[in-house]
Amino acid sequence: MNTDSFTSVPKGATMVEYVRSVVEWEILIGKHQPGRRLKEEVLAERLGCSRTPVREALILLVGEGLLIRRSRRGVVPSADVKNRLVELADALAELQILCAVRAIERLSPQDKRALYLEKPDFNQFWVMLKQGCGNLVLFDMMETLRIKLKPFFFIEGADGLKHDHTLKVLLINAIYTDDRVAVEDAVRKRRNLIIDALQRIAQNSPRHFPESRVKVHP
Repeated sequence: MNTDSFTSVPKGATMVEYVRSVVEWEILIGKHQPGRRLKEEVLAERLGCSRTPVREALILLVGEGLLIRRSRRGVVPSADVKNRLVELADALAELQILCAVRAIERLSPQDKRALYLEKPDFNQFWVMLKQGCGNLVLFDMMETLRIKLKPFFFIEGADGLKHDHTLKVLLINAIYTDDRVAVEDAVRKRRNLIIDALQRIAQNSPRHFPESRVKVHP
């Protein structure tokens, strides 16, 4: 597995998970056109595996709604991929809100003040939010979606980093002041910016995105 990439699978992932991640990425960036059959033998040769993990990965993607199975044509990408991206961004926002609100409820005043004064960077903030959320299932669901959508933030360019920094600052302030409304406002404004960026994919060709390489995370 090539580890120089944007889309991700956990360390120790099976070949099925690897193939699923690659094909999913290629569908989301428009490399595989809606209605055009995906050939198992072609994917297997390109990804260096047998047809069995490819077949199993395609079944998973049919279950996710990214692929459609058609009689006599095999599996083809859905025409509804961009709506799928918007749904992912929506789900990410709702999970971020839930995790931040749980942090408001669970963190002590001293912990909130420490978070406010420490001014962690973006990655440190999510680690601290994980501790404050107190529910690893919810947090892992959020992180999975955040990693899945992260490659698409690159189409925002430098603005994406600025928007992420603004979100972090607003969430820290909202947690410090126990302001649930401010949490929802901050996250949903960021969601709207992400959705605007995702919708611009329709005007971009796949050449604007990195090739299908998968980074293995520990």
